[in-house]
Amino acid sequence: MITVIYDDHCPMCRRMRAIIRRLDWLNVVDFADISDWSTLARKFPSLDRERCLQAMHLIDEQGRIFAGFPAFRRLMAAIPPGWALFPLLYLPGVSAVGDWTYKRVVGSRKREEECCLWHG
Repeated sequence: MITVIYDDHCPMCRRMRAIIRRLDWLNVVDFADISDWSTLARKFPSLDRERCLQAMHLIDEQGRIFAGFPAFRRLMAAIPPGWALFPLLYLPGVSAVGDWTYKRVVGSRKREEECCLWHG
């Protein structure tokens, strides 16, 4: 099971969570809302709340933490529809383009309340 930290106050985060849930045919993705920080901090003490508010964070089965585009890439490895895309995400230059694209997409989202962990 992998854990994706999301912000339930963020419309983009909620849409992403709904999409991933539909694509998670093997039920390997768990979502944790950042608004319950005290529980997250106990479960994942090495997480930093401010960093989680800056980029998507994913914790894998071994406890490794991924943030931003690397988190997206790890998420694609976990869900069956992402398996076809996953090898392409490791081609030379893709990380740089992925990081840039990630920051542009999440930076253009509309904010609601104190949203959100997906901004770059």
